[in-house]
Amino acid sequence: MASISSIGLGSGLEVESIITQLVALETSRLTPLKSQASLIQSRISTVSQLKSLTSTLQDKLKDLADASKWTSATKATSSNATAITALANTSADDTSPKAVPGSYNISVTQLATAQSITSGRFASDYQFSTGGTLNVKTATGDVDVTIATDASLTDVAKSINQANAGVTASIMNDGTGQRLIITSTATGASNGFTLSGISELAYDQATGTGDILGTGADPATKGSKTAAQDAIASISGVTVTSASNTFSETIQGVSFTALTTGSSTINVVSDTETLKTRITEFVTAYNAVNSLLAASVKYDEDTDTAGVFQADSTMTSLQSAMRSAFAGSATTSTVYKRLIDIGIDMKKGGTLSIDDSKLSKALSTNSGEVAKFFSEGSDGLADNLRAYTSTVLSFDGVLESKATSLSDASKRNTTEQDKVNDRAARVEARLRAQYTALDTKMSSLTALNTYITQQVAQWNKSSS
Repeated sequence: MASISSIGLGSGLEVESIITQLVALETSRLTPLKSQASLIQSRISTVSQLKSLTSTLQDKLKDLADASKWTSATKATSSNATAITALANTSADDTSPKAVPGSYNISVTQLATAQSITSGRFASDYQFSTGGTLNVKTATGDVDVTIATDASLTDVAKSINQANAGVTASIMNDGTGQRLIITSTATGASNGFTLSGISELAYDQATGTGDILGTGADPATKGSKTAAQDAIASISGVTVTSASNTFSETIQGVSFTALTTGSSTINVVSDTETLKTRITEFVTAYNAVNSLLAASVKYDEDTDTAGVFQADSTMTSLQSAMRSAFAGSATTSTVYKRLIDIGIDMKKGGTLSIDDSKLSKALSTNSGEVAKFFSEGSDGLADNLRAYTSTVLSFDGVLESKATSLSDASKRNTTEQDKVNDRAARVEARLRAQYTALDTKMSSLTALNTYITQQVAQWNKSSS
């Protein structure tokens, strides 16, 4: 008997086609399940985006609810910026003093300088006859600098600079010889220095004298010195000093820097642009949440397309509740009660729109009342809205609950698909077993039929 190499050879049937079609009939149940799985994943993705956008909105509301950020939103300007520049403190550090609006008349009569000495002239090939230790004494301490025997003036400058002694040294060539210039690294009357230990380099800060001013190959050549001094200014008639040219602790929350001597008026005003930016960022963040919610629940008749949450009561309720919350009011300001009062209007579809001129006017003429409207304690609008978004994002909030239910639905869908695939596999195995048995039986019958036919033909031949 010939062996069977493929199902269907024995029976002559298109067995593979029959099995494929019957299995396909079983797996056709996957089609709606896969469509459902795709919708579930789209919904999970949308909820994840909503959580992220709502979190961003909450952050923007936190900024608006923080009263300190309203008072710190100031800027300082100088009427004579070529002489005096000004900067308001905008640090997020709550311990730093914040600038308050005001006007200050500043007059700088003296700039801060660092102590400096220029030595007498040394011959270009001058070498110190003996080495030793040069002691540099500054307001911050003493540092010993080692000077090698036979050191040149360049060697001395290099040793001083490497010691980090609070002074710097450089060489000046005046055309006929070299001079050593030593300068304090800090300005201010208290930041002078004294040199001692090597006679040729000695300098006494207290008397302003020392061998370095007149020593060298030409003793008649004298050096020069510049005394350290503080910057001096008057603020509205009150004299103030600073070791540097920057006065950072004289006006609350404002630092100003003297570039030259001269006068200027420093004006500290509310930084309306910064405040406007914070409000605009809040509106943008809300609109992003509203836009995604609207797209997810709507039905587009033009394209015959439904949003992923179209007809979902939970999400449509969230959309309605959020719009109602952000159309709310606050009683913390005597001037502004609603967003529309400062130029923020809720349009059709729940989108917030800003009237730039109206908002700018409110901030420039009455920023204090705008601040109260948003941030006056726990009753300000921003804090109330932040509390609402916290509820939405909470562990048992609507978005987290929806995410959990969708995750459960996804697991159930996967289980149902596995069941369909398992059943299809069992059906295919059963069909292959049945058709294999049929092929074996048909092959046996075919062989018997062939044998009988041959015997009948032989018998007919013999009888004739």
